[in-house]
Amino acid sequence: PEKKQGNWGDYVLGVLLFLTKKGIPISGFDLMVDSTLPKGSGLSSSAALEVLVYYSLYKIYTGNEPDRTGMALDCQQIENEFIGVNCGIMDQFAVANGKQDHGIQLNCSTLVRIHVPLKLGEHVLLIINSNKPRKLAESAYNQRRHECDEALRIIRASKPHLIHLVDADATDVETIENPIIRKRAMHAITENLRVHDSAKALKDNDLETFGKLMNASHVSLSEDFEVSCNELDFIAKFLQDQKGCLGARMTGAGFGGCCVAIVEEKKAKELIENLSLQYEGQFGISVSTYTCTATDGVGILLND
Repeated sequence: PEKKQGNWGDYVLGVLLFLTKKGIPISGFDLMVDSTLPKGSGLSSSAALEVLVYYSLYKIYTGNEPDRTGMALDCQQIENEFIGVNCGIMDQFAVANGKQDHGIQLNCSTLVRIHVPLKLGEHVLLIINSNKPRKLAESAYNQRRHECDEALRIIRASKPHLIHLVDADATDVETIENPIIRKRAMHAITENLRVHDSAKALKDNDLETFGKLMNASHVSLSEDFEVSCNELDFIAKFLQDQKGCLGARMTGAGFGGCCVAIVEEKKAKELIENLSLQYEGQFGISVSTYTCTATDGVGILLND
């Protein structure tokens, strides 16, 4: 079919149509998909599927390795135009260009990226799934994108040379009369600064500062960007109050989904047990937890 069908297969179909129109002669094939990504958790499962299918079909039917940045851009275009979600490049880029034991400091405008060491030492990267369905995430994402564009339009009235909202400053934000648009702009600007500070902290192997920046990020996402929810706020606050946790924040599009945290490995089990009891008592549902590591991007795994 030439149009999306309204199910998860659209992420495969969109890639298939795109590569066919690009002139790659794809024949019939069988595809089996397996995943350890929890369903509907906001952990970029759509980007992972798009990039995986793109990489696989391109390599099989051309015999060549795709350009990874080009592949990420193509998959973003598929998401924007075929799926209809006005997403940025971050998810697809990370899936395509991940590096073992590193984070990516990415300029989403120029696509210049720096792989930043992620040395966790005695700590682990923990994902906590709230298990709250994310029903508003896609429509809210498009709305937030529109609100940020509007903030930039207002600021450019006095600063026409300004290209990106994140290059504005706090005094520029004060010129925005609409309180909602003003808050969205403040989040975008301060979050961009936190990215730079976080990259420096990781390069300096300063996990404590990195954790504090994670905490500040969650406050901004919850109060200024307003994409969190009671469940995510509860999880983040609970973890932030624990001695074994350096930092915690929501991740993904929000309105449900997951939090990410850096916790002491030896305290992780007890911390999660306590969180699970408190969370279930508060909301009547259980959390799911996953210990993660930063790995290389999409590629072929050869089993022995």
